Amino acid sequence: MAENLVCLYSLIESYGYFVFVVLAACPATALPSIRNSFDYELSTEVQSWIGATSNIGALIGTITSVIISRHIRPRVGLISCGAISLTGWLLIFVSSLTTLYLVYPGLLMVGLACGLSNPLASVYVSEI
Repeated sequence: MAENLVCLYSLIESYGYFVFVVLAACPATALPSIRNSFDYELSTEVQSWIGATSNIGALIGTITSVIISRHIRPRVGLISCGAISLTGWLLIFVSSLTTLYLVYPGLLMVGLACGLSNPLASVYVSEI
């Protein structure tokens, strides 16, 4: 029974790497539709920030995961990653309906959750 749980936890942990790949590829595949959805031309700088914001969040999340794993339990950090990621994706969705500038905090939050979840999941699985 314990071996099955470890396999399940390892599968869930590896899902974090899949999310990171989706997050890295999402801005590149979404930029053409973002460009077509607005009446005005997006500058190269705006497009660059859309592509880089999630990576900045992932870097901050990875650094923050060390603090969370030492002072707070990794399980609590993983639960908070779900809430942060959900909020980020909701901001991205709302930005498609309202204004483009909500996509920046959304991508930052999704990147933060992704950067937090990968190291915390590895620590959590090793503690089981």
